[in-house]
Amino acid sequence: MGREGSGRVGAGLVVAAAVGVASLAPAAAPPPTFTDVTVEAGVYYEHGWIDPTFGVGSRRPSPVNTSGVAAGDYDRDGDVDLYAVRGDIGPNLLFRNRGDGTFEDVTAASGITSNRDSVSAAFGDYDRDGDLDLFITHWGDNSPPGPTQQLWRNDGTGAFTDVSAAAGISASYAMPDGQIADLSFTPSFADVDNDGWPDLLVAGDFRTSQVFRNNRNGTFTNTTDPAVITDENAMGLAVGDYDDDGNLDWFVSSIWDPDQDAMGNNWFVSGNRLYRGHGDGTFSDVTDVAGVREGYWGWGATFADFDNDGDLDLYHTNGWKRDDPAAHEFHFDPARAWLSNGGGSSPSGARRWGSTTRCRGAGWWRSTTIATATSTSSSPATRGRRASTATTAATRRAGSGSS
Repeated sequence: MGREGSGRVGAGLVVAAAVGVASLAPAAAPPPTFTDVTVEAGVYYEHGWIDPTFGVGSRRPSPVNTSGVAAGDYDRDGDVDLYAVRGDIGPNLLFRNRGDGTFEDVTAASGITSNRDSVSAAFGDYDRDGDLDLFITHWGDNSPPGPTQQLWRNDGTGAFTDVSAAAGISASYAMPDGQIADLSFTPSFADVDNDGWPDLLVAGDFRTSQVFRNNRNGTFTNTTDPAVITDENAMGLAVGDYDDDGNLDWFVSSIWDPDQDAMGNNWFVSGNRLYRGHGDGTFSDVTDVAGVREGYWGWGATFADFDNDGDLDLYHTNGWKRDDPAAHEFHFDPARAWLSNGGGSSPSGARRWGSTTRCRGAGWWRSTTIATATSTSSSPATRGRRASTATTAATRRAGSGSS
């Protein structure tokens, strides 16, 4: 996994006359500003659901929208490209970065012909051939027999091939009658056994989260331990070395009901999970020790050093649609944040950081927006930790992770 760089806020020079002595004082840096360049950049599109499963029976986007993009340099030209998932409203889109601030739609030429509903994606070089491959998740009801369309191998020319079955992924989502039972939400390529090869972590709904160990020959083995991987409604995930022991750990956001009663609804209530990695591909559940279980209805998550103390903190968005009367306790719950105490995590309310976001981080708006930022200074970034986030599949060159 790539390490984040670090920067320092620049200091201005102010000379003041005070009893004939010059003094230095830091100048306040102006805040960064953003400009919406979605249309100019060529990445305006709609995403959402037309399946009545999501509460919409007509052909229009549902309030339950999809989960953003995977970002990575798939064609190795030095520019970050975008792969956008769109639910079932239309085909997913691969945008090639032209390097001049604009993108071109190269979906047709890429060979990525996934026709299944899509929720999230991540880039990662699982076969270590020097180019980024792609994993797509497809939460939904059972699908007819056929390719699962999850793992797509990049042949180095920008063309992708579905290798889900050949790589050993499809078998974990196939039912005895051949139908595809795929409730996966968020993927991340992460080397959890420290052998230098990206493994796969997949957060899945209804007790379907999976750990796939990379066999270093183009295939994976499902090594999920059901005695340890016990999350029940996994949606978002974050990967990072939160305890600084050199091994990657895995956080999964889920549903925690303060009443501990689903009231007859088809979801569970036991909350988030934090799995501590041992460096050999196995994990221990340290959720309660770390104090990160109670996140309400969790979605996109990230590890980051928010207070710049050298330890990875944890943040996730949450909430549920407000027209669901059976989920009233999730209508106004703000995003959750935990500050690390250096040996784990200590609960810290999101309001302490001024975060009062109350909509789902899985993607709420119809149109996707890209913005450019301008600033006259750099700011401190995550330091000294390997961190990969899947806040709906954000990715890095050597690995991947969020949303």
